[in-house]
Amino acid sequence: GEGGGGEGCSSSLVVDLVVAKEELEKTKKDCAKLQKDRRRAEGVCQKMGQEIRFLKEINGSLESNQEIFEKKLKEMEEKKNEELETKEKKIGELEEEVRDLSFFIEAQQTIAKEGELKDGDVVGVGPAKEKQNKRGGRRGKKGR
Repeated sequence: GEGGGGEGCSSSLVVDLVVAKEELEKTKKDCAKLQKDRRRAEGVCQKMGQEIRFLKEINGSLESNQEIFEKKLKEMEEKKNEELETKEKKIGELEEEVRDLSFFIEAQQTIAKEGELKDGDVVGVGPAKEKQNKRGGRRGKKGR
């Protein structure tokens, strides 16, 4: 057992060697685990990169669509405004025509009344006779 110092030194070296081998194995396992984790992280990064590119592509497409829809909306609003202006102009023209026709009808009625007054007899301004004149005037218009 405890003979010379050489044996003690040798067994101490053997123990150190065994411990060193165990630490080496543990370090190799840790290294392998870290490499596996690194590969997993690289895969995640690659997927994230693909996802980012995909989202950028979608974003570009959405921005393009938005521009197209904004342009279409602007065109539709301009067309609607033009149609509204056209309708308002037409309404103005029709209102003017109605005024002209009303004026024309009033003028015709005035001329007709003046003609009836020329042909008719002028009588006192009593309510009964006024009613007769109005009825007579209406009959005259219907006969025409």
